[in-house]
Order: sequence, then C-alpha cells, then structure tokens
Amino acid sequence: MERHKGGGIVSQATKETHFKPRAWCIRIPRTYCGDLGHRNIGGFQTVVIAYDQRNAWESAMGSPDWEMLFFPVENISVFPTQPV
Repeated sequence: MERHKGGGIVSQATKETHFKPRAWCIRIPRTYCGDLGHRNIGGFQTVVIAYDQRNAWESAMGSPDWEMLFFPVENISVFPTQPV
C-alpha cells in the first residue's frame, strides 16, 4: 500500500501584521439626531484616531466634537481620511 502524499495548496508563513493608528472620518445623517429645527444641516462628522473601522466607530460615539455638514448625508460612513 502506497502512503498518501500531500498535495494541493501549501500555506506559506507570512509576517505578522502590525496595524498603526490612523485618522478616520465618521459621518452620520441628521435624521439620527432627532428634530433639529434647521433644514440646512445635512449631517455631522467627526475625526478620530483608531486602528480600524470598528474602533473608530466606538471612539466617535464618545467624541464631544462633531462638525455640522451643510450637504446631505444619506448613510452612516466610516472611512480613513488618507487612504493607503
């Protein structure tokens, strides 16, 4: 009986990934903030420093600094301020 020889894809060792904190912009629509009484406000944004989108969102929820946006914001957005 012949021994089974391994075949197929062999994974290669990769370097461990080290993330660096970066600036993330978080935007939310005005509808998430209740009735503001001002129709020209489209939403709000803040910028936080975080390792990834999830941590950026969590940091933003505790941020006291939010900027009013005067253009329509339709969806919640979390994105890096400077893409790689």
